[in-house]
Amino acid sequence: MAASMQLLDDIGIAVEVVATKADKMKPDEAVRAVNALRTALQVPRILPFSAVTGLGRRDLWRLLRDGIVGDRGVESDADSDSEGDSAEEEGGWDPVEALMDK
Repeated sequence: MAASMQLLDDIGIAVEVVATKADKMKPDEAVRAVNALRTALQVPRILPFSAVTGLGRRDLWRLLRDGIVGDRGVESDADSDSEGDSAEEEGGWDPVEALMDK
């Protein structure tokens, strides 16, 4: 993990990495890029995101909401919005799977 991210982690501040412009690559290229970033940054996950296609939008809103209010069952507007891809599945969270569906 990069030194600045490790420092934040050490003091209890959650770090999430969002890879923007996910729509600019072919799905297999995007999967390789996300995996390379995950390895280089030594983080458990990276959220692919595209403002154009909506990929990762609901998951990003969920991460932001949970980071601000915690997981208290508070529903945001993003939860009720049907647009965009959500990569979250029962029993696990793997945003790279959403790239493979493209």
